Amino acid sequence: MAHLLDNPAWWALREAQAAFGETHERVARYTPAISPIGAVSESTPDAFESLARMCSRDPVAIISEHASLPLPAHVRTVRHVGLHQMVCEAAAPPVPIDSVRLGSADAEEALALVALTEPGPFARRTLELGTYLGVRERGRLLAMTGERLKPPGWTEVSGVCTHPDGRGRGYALGLVTAVTNAILARGEAAFLHVAIGSPSEKSALRVYERVGFRTRRQLYLHVLVAP
Repeated sequence: MAHLLDNPAWWALREAQAAFGETHERVARYTPAISPIGAVSESTPDAFESLARMCSRDPVAIISEHASLPLPAHVRTVRHVGLHQMVCEAAAPPVPIDSVRLGSADAEEALALVALTEPGPFARRTLELGTYLGVRERGRLLAMTGERLKPPGWTEVSGVCTHPDGRGRGYALGLVTAVTNAILARGEAAFLHVAIGSPSEKSALRVYERVGFRTRRQLYLHVLVAP
């Protein structure tokens, strides 16, 4: 039987985060302003045809256990990357850090930081999906981490990024530890994804392993468009 983390967006949209998107039988997606992520219940040409109709011209990001997808002829892949999926089920010692809670008023700064550091799919209203913490220096947002997908019993740690001016100060370690421990304190487990081959892959893995994350399996991110 497949694990729900093999298709986390599907289970998140079917359950706890249904209000943040739309779901029809075999396909689902977040409202584009909240996240470009979508999902199919099973990887078939008919399901991706339905997803293409749902998304129209909007690009959609799929997290899948499959390295290749059985796409209809008119749907094409514009990005494909392997992911380390990591899980954490035990709290780590807290790391002292001066963080602030981020909200809708911080969206523009968060988007600018994401554009600079490319931590993964992020949209103007992604901050609404869960608790996001940031570190500011002289008012400027230098680092951020928060919660994104929420399949039953799990919450994804996501949006982990640090401005080049803030690197080497332990911001990622402190923020990831704080967000992860808060998830565990609610009685859930935490998971996250690391892009394979990205410039920050090795340093990110070291940080997450210090927090207590271990690699569960490899998944794949596909960004699809239907011109």
